[in-house]
Amino acid sequence: MSLEEQSPWMCHVCDRKATVGRGEACSVCYKTTCPLHLKWIPVETEAGLLVLEPICVYCQMKNMV
Repeated sequence: MSLEEQSPWMCHVCDRKATVGRGEACSVCYKTTCPLHLKWIPVETEAGLLVLEPICVYCQMKNMV
């Protein structure tokens, strides 16, 4: 297996299966998500700094309720 090959993954929101590209893990639920269902949101740290964290649409909706 060469370093250029990637492992298959599946988006937990839309169930899209892929072997090309890469999925990102949501920083809240830690599930793999495709770029269409992931948004980089500024989150304040304990030190008061804002950092961008990837959050899936499911976790975004949970925080709205």
